[in-house]
Amino acid sequence: AGLTRPAAQFAATALAEGEIDAEPEQDEAVNVDPQIGRRVGPYRLTRLLGVGGMGSVYAAERVEGGFRQTVAIKLVSGIHPGLTARFEHERQILADLRHPAIAQLLDGGRTSEGMPYFALEYVEGHSLTDHVRELGLDLGGCIRLLIEVAQALAYAHRRGVIHRDLKPGNILVTTDGHPKLLDFGIAKLLDPTAASTLTHQQIGPMTPAYAAPEQFRGNALGVHTDIYQFGVLLFRLISGRWPYRAEVDDPLAWARAVSEQTPLSLRAVLRQREVSSTERSTDRRSELPVQGGVDLDAVTRRCLAKQPQARYPDMASVIVDLQRWLGGVAGPVVAPPRRWVWPVLGLAAALSMAGAGWWAVSRPESAALESVRWDEHPALLAFGLQPNNLHASRPETEGLVRRALLAEAQGDGPAAMALLETAHRTDAETPVPAVLVAYWGSSHLGEEAAKGWLAEGRQRLQHLDDPYLDLFAGFVEADAFGNAQDSLRQSAALLALQPRAWFLHYARAHAYTRLDLPAAALREIQAIDVPADGHRRLLDVIADRASLGDPEGAWALWETLPAAPDNPQREALRARLTYSSGDLAGARAAYRSAVARARAVGRRDIEARGLLWAGAFGVALGDDDAGAAADLNAARSRLVGRSQYGYAVDAAILLAHLASWRGDRPTMLAQLSEAQALRAEQRPNPPGGILDLVAARLAGTPIPSLASEDEDYPQALPALLAARAALQAGDRATALSQLELARATGIGTSTYLEEAALLARELQAAEFELPPIDPPFGPYGRFAARRELGAGGSVVPARRTVPP
Repeated sequence: AGLTRPAAQFAATALAEGEIDAEPEQDEAVNVDPQIGRRVGPYRLTRLLGVGGMGSVYAAERVEGGFRQTVAIKLVSGIHPGLTARFEHERQILADLRHPAIAQLLDGGRTSEGMPYFALEYVEGHSLTDHVRELGLDLGGCIRLLIEVAQALAYAHRRGVIHRDLKPGNILVTTDGHPKLLDFGIAKLLDPTAASTLTHQQIGPMTPAYAAPEQFRGNALGVHTDIYQFGVLLFRLISGRWPYRAEVDDPLAWARAVSEQTPLSLRAVLRQREVSSTERSTDRRSELPVQGGVDLDAVTRRCLAKQPQARYPDMASVIVDLQRWLGGVAGPVVAPPRRWVWPVLGLAAALSMAGAGWWAVSRPESAALESVRWDEHPALLAFGLQPNNLHASRPETEGLVRRALLAEAQGDGPAAMALLETAHRTDAETPVPAVLVAYWGSSHLGEEAAKGWLAEGRQRLQHLDDPYLDLFAGFVEADAFGNAQDSLRQSAALLALQPRAWFLHYARAHAYTRLDLPAAALREIQAIDVPADGHRRLLDVIADRASLGDPEGAWALWETLPAAPDNPQREALRARLTYSSGDLAGARAAYRSAVARARAVGRRDIEARGLLWAGAFGVALGDDDAGAAADLNAARSRLVGRSQYGYAVDAAILLAHLASWRGDRPTMLAQLSEAQALRAEQRPNPPGGILDLVAARLAGTPIPSLASEDEDYPQALPALLAARAALQAGDRATALSQLELARATGIGTSTYLEEAALLARELQAAEFELPPIDPPFGPYGRFAARRELGAGGSVVPARRTVPP
């Protein structure tokens, strides 16, 4: 249906009367304002930042509380019940949103006149379009920025909030190159009973240039509305043009175009190169490349579909296609809707939301790999699988599985999973894709979903006579779901049949580590003899070799890696080996160097983890708390942007310790609250033992009740929690007895060791031995606890010789 005449008249009238916000042009003269210098709560207004439809935003400095802080203060403009209600509604929405790409609510209250205000995180940066123009970002750089914006929107949608006013003016890019989504002034809470849409409403506030058809028609709004606006943003940022042949300044013509016209082809616009001199395309090639099986023209068309049901189902699906395009690994575009065997999300979308950010998005190797033999490349050798093990009924199946193995080796897990999904769906005979999905997805999809995939694979195996594949399915079940003994048995049988299946040695090393047999683990690592630059896990092999007691052998392998300046992986590995060689300060410096190289080549995965390690090591060292805090704040932002919520929790816990040590209790409490919110985002939701213990120790937070039969908790953890709770209640005798129970049942060899040691110190009980934390695994709050114990340097092994 086209735009109705009453709706068109409403659009024109609303624009004239100011009900619909146009993108404002800021004027320096607005900083001459009588409010400057005024006190608002504990803040003093210093300058006007901007004026919107609901109110004004000022930069302000905190003048109470004993510390300095710059914030952005939003004041409601005028006394109007409806406006005040909208203002307070925005404040409540922001209070529930805690994401590094969303400007954070810090404080709120009422002025001396009784008008509401709130204080937001002050963001230094430029608008999205200014940032792109000034830096001359290429197409890949634009897509990386938009993925971060999409991740913030996906987070808000999961929290039941739609933005409704997505546009460049509401997105600032910070000085370190990351976007912040602003202005939830017209955001709305979704009705959970209305299939992810708002109830039917009259036409409301909007920016016409980015408004969706349903906003002009006064129809129900929802996630699909933000997806449409994201499509306009995508089209505009890439091409510099609007997606319709109409004047955006003519509200009637524009509303009709949005409701009735077919959007322009992004590719055709780029070919025409009809871009104005003031807003040039960010990509000056006449062709829009198809990469990873994804056509950005198709992505924008689907976002801009007239009917909401024809758009992407959620932002996660948009993210998957953009990441696949950026990675360039061949795979099916998510663009057409498809049936899925599991009744929630498509696999790649589920991974994107549940933690696929753990994988790097990197460029694929040469297309020559498409023809490489199965016994030549480490990615294809890894499991010892051969083409005859696929039992394919379609000729394209081998290529799909081959590309999945190569993609996963390069770190593009979502593309690998999408390829396997396609192979499983299009070939009803092959069991291998389902078995591989079960293995790779076991830590990200959750145990139930992974076991469902394995059952699918085993069902297909029933009709085949393939002893190797039977053993492989048994290995996957044992190794993915924690049966170390059975994993060792199954992998030994597989290696007897395929001695070059190097990944099985790697898996055996980790199984021996779980059984506390480090010498046996080292023998397995030393048995791996394949080129280290053909699979991302082979770098882990080198790092594990050092951690298990052979740093000399690890350094010798490191020196064989290519030393190209655009290879941050080699520098990150140097940092890890430096750590295992006993040089904590050197490891921190090397990780910072790796972060700089990773930024230069767009490797956000290495940047995020490198910042976390640099920050954790800085906390343990205790000689640069400001630098450690900067690293950790940046790490948390990157990690959340990559859906790595577990690591982001670690960053927040470390920041809480830093705040506690400098006596800043409000910030400490805020960081602990942030850690709880981030933990709630993890899927599957993990146990919260460390966070519960840290919150109790730092803030006196009551220990929550714990079901002792929860198999995800170590046997000793319930006793340790009970000991901390007893001490909180003033029952020292019970605290001591429960601590000794925890000690007797193995708390000293768990990741809860440091919390037990701190409790023992408070109770003046026997001390715990503090062995090195090598490899430097999480939870990284342990590094702060070691410093609290006066033993920050104990996290590394005794000093070993480090090559220059």
